[in-house]
Amino acid sequence: MNALLVAINAKFIHTNLAVRNIYHCCKEQVPQNLDMVEFTINQRLPHIIDTLYRQKADILLFSCYIWNIEYVSQIIDTYHKIHPTAILLVGGPEVSYDPQEFLSCHPQVTAVVTGEGEGIVPAVLQTLADDGGLSSIAGLVYRQGDTLVETPVAPPFPMADIPFSYHDLQALSHRIVYFESSRGCPFRCSYCLSSIAGGVRFMPLEKVFAQLSIFLEHKVRQVKFVDRTFNCNKAHAMAIWQFLKDHDNGVTNFHFEIAAHLLDREMLDLLKTIRTEQFQLEVGVQSTNPRTIDQIKRATNTEQLLDICKEIDSYGNIHQHLDLIAGLPYEDISSFEESFNTVFAIRPQQLQLGFLKILKGSQMAQEVAEHHIVYNQHAPFEVLGTKWLTYDHILLLKGVEDMVERYYNSGRYQNTLRQLLENQPSAYRFFEDLGAYFFAQDYHLSPLSKEQVHTVLKDFYESHSGAYTPEIKASVLFDICLKEKPKKFPTWVDPQWSESQRRDMSQFFANPDNIDRYLPQYQGEHHSRVSRLAHLQVFDYDVTDPRLPCQTTHLLFDYDHPDLLGNATYYKVTL
Repeated sequence: MNALLVAINAKFIHTNLAVRNIYHCCKEQVPQNLDMVEFTINQRLPHIIDTLYRQKADILLFSCYIWNIEYVSQIIDTYHKIHPTAILLVGGPEVSYDPQEFLSCHPQVTAVVTGEGEGIVPAVLQTLADDGGLSSIAGLVYRQGDTLVETPVAPPFPMADIPFSYHDLQALSHRIVYFESSRGCPFRCSYCLSSIAGGVRFMPLEKVFAQLSIFLEHKVRQVKFVDRTFNCNKAHAMAIWQFLKDHDNGVTNFHFEIAAHLLDREMLDLLKTIRTEQFQLEVGVQSTNPRTIDQIKRATNTEQLLDICKEIDSYGNIHQHLDLIAGLPYEDISSFEESFNTVFAIRPQQLQLGFLKILKGSQMAQEVAEHHIVYNQHAPFEVLGTKWLTYDHILLLKGVEDMVERYYNSGRYQNTLRQLLENQPSAYRFFEDLGAYFFAQDYHLSPLSKEQVHTVLKDFYESHSGAYTPEIKASVLFDICLKEKPKKFPTWVDPQWSESQRRDMSQFFANPDNIDRYLPQYQGEHHSRVSRLAHLQVFDYDVTDPRLPCQTTHLLFDYDHPDLLGNATYYKVTL
């Protein structure tokens, strides 16, 4: 029999750790010809189905999450019609809480894996190969004729037995690699599925170090830890952070989801010494409303959490991603504005604005009536209204989310926004008004060029706050040059170089000493080619430090060495 493990990711840059773990656990234990395949939700369903059919698999196992369950459901329905004898299995958080309901709605599916797949799936594939029954395998709900049979709960899979699941790192050079050193969460947040699973288990540190060493050796661009609260065990977290510091390869970035209020002085002192851009911390603030925090059973001191985030920001070496959730109990529009402004004041590298999702099995799902929560019954089960928020409010917040993603989190307008927000009384109101303007002008109906997106921001600002000053226009020019070698500027900021400036620029690139000093990777290249790869820009202001007096500044942008946010390395040069 041929078996196929199927992952459908949210984006191409993602990888599916669960399917990879299961694949490597199965590889040495089961007799089937086994393979795995990854798609994204952005691919056309007919293409996915055609590709699966060409694999001629007798058994397909789908990994199901909130972002792909609608796709998986459609694939299962269609695939069964074209290959009715195939055995279809599913697993993952989106099907494991209420497997009976899923099986009732999808009669094509044979079984749901309700536990950790690394220990269950090899046994299932072995049994199917032997043409045996599934009753002896824990962690399943399966179909036996017209009856659904539930086997006992499967024991947790030992963390020490989790395999290293990336044997194709060369092919993943431009994708995010995921890694887990622990499973479970010590907290009981009412909106999260982790709240219904007790306890935290840790991978032995010697195994963690061995597997991380492989990522470091291959100079993987980014490794994202999927531990629910990475620093819930101080000794475990400190040991890993110290190992990564001691074995830093100067390239790899590590992302951790942490509880900032658990960071003590010893941990902060260690974080202060980490190489710039080596670590990236994601902190779930969710809300600054004390009643909201209490209601959702968020075990945190918000004031202490934010003070720690401010201190980490002062180090200047660690990127922070701070999260807020709209639609939580007791959070009305004014309360959310306060939460937003408080978090935005820290100026994290990313401010993730999400919307409450009512997940089956979570405590929040049991409180829907109490809080008058209305939500979409289809994935991703997002809130549409609460006792404190109408759908009109939700639309306003959707506009804020869109503008924050487009203008702030993209990192393309960081210097421009810094100037535009300088005298704004409320950052939230700025993004809310920008979102309303964006939708009123129907800009959301068609894609915009990079130049147009800059122009929309300018037109909005000038209609609400005043004209773009020369300093703001210089910041726009700076932001454009930071991201990529400019091919075209908005007409209202297009720099007009004099003949003498053009001559000076040409002479700069023709001077081998300048290439040796600033762009050594292009040594030996003809100066005309170097000038096409790098970029030299004249500014009427020193955009690198707005506190300095107005003075002509020349910046050389090196796009061969971008930082984690995609910004070019740049140097002040003299012509």
